[in-house]
Amino acid sequence: MSIKVKLQGKILGLGLIWGLLTGCASTPQRGLEKLEVGMDKSQVVELMGSPLHSQRQKGQDIWTYRYFKDDQEWFTRVTFKQGRVIDVESTDQATLRARQQLEEASSLEEFEERALRLSPEERSRLLAPSSSDGLQNPEVEDLEKE
Repeated sequence: MSIKVKLQGKILGLGLIWGLLTGCASTPQRGLEKLEVGMDKSQVVELMGSPLHSQRQKGQDIWTYRYFKDDQEWFTRVTFKQGRVIDVESTDQATLRARQQLEEASSLEEFEERALRLSPEERSRLLAPSSSDGLQNPEVEDLEKE
């Protein structure tokens, strides 16, 4: 057998393996469009694949998925209660970091100081009471008025 035939066979084999791996892998971004409140965990895994991270908090399971959209890193949190989806929240990396900084504040004064360092867009996204990814902190007044 010639070297050319052996090389073509290896390339074809690698191409098939790559196709199987990428074709079978679920991408969270595609599955996100079909994700619905009320689905069970097995349905979510079928759509989204395995989560990047999972945790249990206050009797709820929270799964985190990561994907890229428009050259930005995004995270989707899927929250389960009694094995069923009760909430789905997608957040870009910058907003997630800003929210984590606010959540780590040890006092109201520190929270306000950190919030004032945010851009007006980040503040409205994180602190607005109607925001799905906003912080729910009733003690915080509208910091943009200051």
